[in-house]
Amino acid sequence: MKFTHIVGLVPSYQYLILFLAALGGLYFLGRMAVRPLHVVIIADSRFSGPARELMERVVTLEEIGLHTPKEVLSTLQQQLPVAEHVSVRLLSSGQAVVNVAAYRPLALVNERWVLLAHGEVVDAEQFHEYVRDGLSAITVRDRLPFHGNGLNLATFIQNLPDELRLDWAMVWHDKTNIELRPPLMPQIRIIAQYTTCFTPALLAAIHKIGQELVGKKVWRIDVRIKNQIIRACIQGDGR
Repeated sequence: MKFTHIVGLVPSYQYLILFLAALGGLYFLGRMAVRPLHVVIIADSRFSGPARELMERVVTLEEIGLHTPKEVLSTLQQQLPVAEHVSVRLLSSGQAVVNVAAYRPLALVNERWVLLAHGEVVDAEQFHEYVRDGLSAITVRDRLPFHGNGLNLATFIQNLPDELRLDWAMVWHDKTNIELRPPLMPQIRIIAQYTTCFTPALLAAIHKIGQELVGKKVWRIDVRIKNQIIRACIQGDGR
């Protein structure tokens, strides 16, 4: 029926339709020719097993054959927010090599989220267990990272000295009320804000106060005001 219909047209239209059909066929065959026979995914070692499985489902033979690396990255980032960069190399053998890199993890939040260096918060399950175990741990009370303000939290953590970031327990009540608990000085609670700069001089002063207050119950050490340290007893007789 279709062939009879084409023959009944004006000859010039016949040639045009046949020409377009030929172009379509060549395009399809060309796509099939460049489509890789095998895809190799080289993923950042920080990705978890489930994240790698999701990656494999997204970066399929069809995706690589029909979409640009930019489009593949867009799809990956929608389904796997921890993916920062993807590159695709098509080899002459027909093999496609896909490299996927992860954003830098910064801290474990509430034991179920990971804060990234640029302030975004993602599901901790996207990172391998060994990565989560090596991160700073912070408890967030006000859901701040989930309201689009995670950059304040990221800035605060990145500016902390290693001693604080890796060893001290941190509780983020809000950006002007951050509680830090030194493991070797359980008698003090440091109160800071996200712009507080923990200089060597300030750390030395905190350690000195901690030694003076051994056995003095629990004290709050407020360092939110620059060049001032305010201490107040919050449990015990305060002598």
